[in-house]
Amino acid sequence: TVGVGTCLVPDEDPVASMFGPISGLFGGPAVAVQQQIRWALDAGYRLVDTAYRYANEGGVGRALAEGFNAGTVRREDVFVTTKLSTDCAGYDDALESIDYSLNKLGLESLDLVLIHWPG
Repeated sequence: TVGVGTCLVPDEDPVASMFGPISGLFGGPAVAVQQQIRWALDAGYRLVDTAYRYANEGGVGRALAEGFNAGTVRREDVFVTTKLSTDCAGYDDALESIDYSLNKLGLESLDLVLIHWPG
């Protein structure tokens, strides 16, 4: 399985920056995370890595929903990882943060939740 990370990819429309069109690196304009994830799904990527701190889970969720609705990919074929901020590592805070991420991503479940460290 090939995965795509979303660190440093904005949730909104692209602006000129140092980030490139697919990986978020290598120069050129940034792309919105929604488009990046759609390109990745279309190219066969099946692991999506995001985090609360990236502030782009909404765009990731919109792209996943587009892929699911278009039949490009099925939910059971995509492994979705997100991360909790270190200040949300306690039990109750973790549950609240997971619910927030599920809502932003538009998913009923996550495949992996990590504590974002170093945070």
